[in-house]
Amino acid sequence: MYRKRLRMPIIFILVLIMLFSMNTVVLAANMPDPGKVCSITVNMKETGTNNIVSGGDLSIYRVGKVYVENGFKYVYTDKFLSFNYTIDDIISGNHILELNSYIRNNNIQGNNKEIDANGKVVFSGLETGLYLLVQTKNAPGYN
Repeated sequence: MYRKRLRMPIIFILVLIMLFSMNTVVLAANMPDPGKVCSITVNMKETGTNNIVSGGDLSIYRVGKVYVENGFKYVYTDKFLSFNYTIDDIISGNHILELNSYIRNNNIQGNNKEIDANGKVVFSGLETGLYLLVQTKNAPGYN
């Protein structure tokens, strides 16, 4: 059986959750609600074919929290305070591989979930913040 490979053995998805009511568009007039509880839904599909990819695991890590004072900004959560790069570097998408290494080297535990038969994972009960999703186990047939 021919086994297809994911283009990236570990999928890093930087999720900027600036959750405003049900709006994910960042507008200067909107202020995030630091106390809001929300969810993230991930649908796994194969690049190029859009075939559903089921199985495997994703872990989510809350890297930043919202700090509100004269506007808002993201600051690291306690587990990430000693990470060597600024949170702005993370928001811009730089140093994601280093962030994943930091997680592994410091044994930081994320919320791990299996990708269901429909290629879907839902992470619920999340506080407003900056999150990193990491594929921690490949789906069967994907190396």
